Amino acid sequence: MNEQKMLKMFKKAAIANRDAITRSNYKVARKQFKIIAKINDQLRDSNKNLNKFYTILLLDKDLKVSSFAATICLVLGILTVRAKKKLKKISERQDIGVLSNEAETTLDEWEKNIKPKKVEQVLPPVINTGSSDIKVIIPCMLNGHCIYEYSMSDRDTEGMPFPKSKHDKRACPRYGHICPKFMEEFNLTPDDLNIRSTIHCGTLAKQMIEKGEWDLEKIDKNQADQIKALLKRLEEKLKKYPPEKYPKYYQF
Repeated sequence: MNEQKMLKMFKKAAIANRDAITRSNYKVARKQFKIIAKINDQLRDSNKNLNKFYTILLLDKDLKVSSFAATICLVLGILTVRAKKKLKKISERQDIGVLSNEAETTLDEWEKNIKPKKVEQVLPPVINTGSSDIKVIIPCMLNGHCIYEYSMSDRDTEGMPFPKSKHDKRACPRYGHICPKFMEEFNLTPDDLNIRSTIHCGTLAKQMIEKGEWDLEKIDKNQADQIKALLKRLEEKLKKYPPEKYPKYYQF
């Protein structure tokens, strides 16, 4: 596949990914991200220059494309200075809604994780998992970023159970749930996590609205639309998977 075709595919996938996230349709978002991951693999396999490829994308006029390219650059560790400048500029815009918020969040998360770690900081203490003592390492400890972000993985972190003990080092430091890396230990599949995540997050959103802590008429329109989409999916899941028949979707 030639470079021009790859650029065209990347742009189309990046736009579709951003639009899907705005609608809280993470299944479509992940599908588009996989297309971009495949493009990166093809670039490496063909010995083509990743830096040149992403330099072109960072200059794209469509902010959905350039912001996504900047995020990928930070994940890959390439063109980081340019990527940071691009995201900084986008984060300061007041007229682009959720893209500005996402750019700011991406920069914050990247800044937190780029600090070099000593070996003893990367390797957590030995814990008891119930059968034998093993060292547990969650991916973000080694990669400096979460590989299970909504747009990148088919494993929903918020669909995972919460740890039974505060000493369980498998817990995600950001969300508190056990890291999706250990999904199979709970006999769960990506589809299970997606259903559980919708039920968990949708129920929390519903409670926040009922308590008056969230007012969909007053918050940002993009956020309100995402919450409404989540509540709609919650209603669909509750009808399709009632708790009396599918208790595993309600046990956290």
